[in-house]
Amino acid sequence: MASFEQHGYDDRSVIQYLLGATSDEETDRLDELSITDDEFASRLRSAENDLVDAYAKGELEGETLERFKSFYLASASRLEKVRFAEAMETMANRSVAAPQMHRPARPTWERVLFWSVAAAAAVMLLVTGYLVQENRRLQREFAQQRERPSASEQRPPVLPKQPDDSASATTPPAPPPAPKILAFVLSPQTRGTGSLAAIMLPPGAGRVVFTLILESDDFPEYRVALRDPASNQIIWRSAGLKARPNGANRSVSVSLPGDLFKPQNYALELTGILPGGVAEFVSTYAFRVGNK
Repeated sequence: MASFEQHGYDDRSVIQYLLGATSDEETDRLDELSITDDEFASRLRSAENDLVDAYAKGELEGETLERFKSFYLASASRLEKVRFAEAMETMANRSVAAPQMHRPARPTWERVLFWSVAAAAAVMLLVTGYLVQENRRLQREFAQQRERPSASEQRPPVLPKQPDDSASATTPPAPPPAPKILAFVLSPQTRGTGSLAAIMLPPGAGRVVFTLILESDDFPEYRVALRDPASNQIIWRSAGLKARPNGANRSVSVSLPGDLFKPQNYALELTGILPGGVAEFVSTYAFRVGNK
């Protein structure tokens, strides 16, 4: 598995990501890493805990403090986490001994209690944050596409103004549904099996997450490539991925843009990466895409 620094990120870039100061492209990449890379997700949780703790203690200042208030606290779930940290800090301050006694260190049980609750909240926050950020990005893309109608599209005619006695309010069209994130589980292709797994993608599918079941977990890192059998070309490749528990099995999860697919056959090719960068083919996951 590539280390945190090999991805090109340090603690400062993670703080910028948490404060909404990264570009859209960088934010999308970090969103995906927070789901597919365990090491990055762990460092992200640690950096977020430190950031919230520093705010609760009044240690943030300047632009960092301003971005924390304007961006980080805009989320209701993050605001609850900050309030919890502030409450724990207040409890610690009230437990200080009388002035003539030495100030005791912050009790260990308080830190354990705080981070136990915060860790559980962070897991939900990561999943919620990923979905929120992904929906925002896909909605921006969808809005840009709507602003560029094709030549064959026609604007509705402007109706003449009706007299006051017959005027009626025009109901505005309903907004388009938000792009969807779909998930599918695939098993490796077995010789002699003629049928392909079929997945149905509705219009507007934003991201498609595939969970690939492993026959055995023999590599520290994996990569996935999407092949178009019609042209025999690789049309998408993933970064390094790590296997995770999936019931009684192990699996690798990968997220692809929904606009890559059209109704036809595809194959996901899984490759194992050995120490030193040597790649070995593992399995093929064939499937057919249809439209709802």
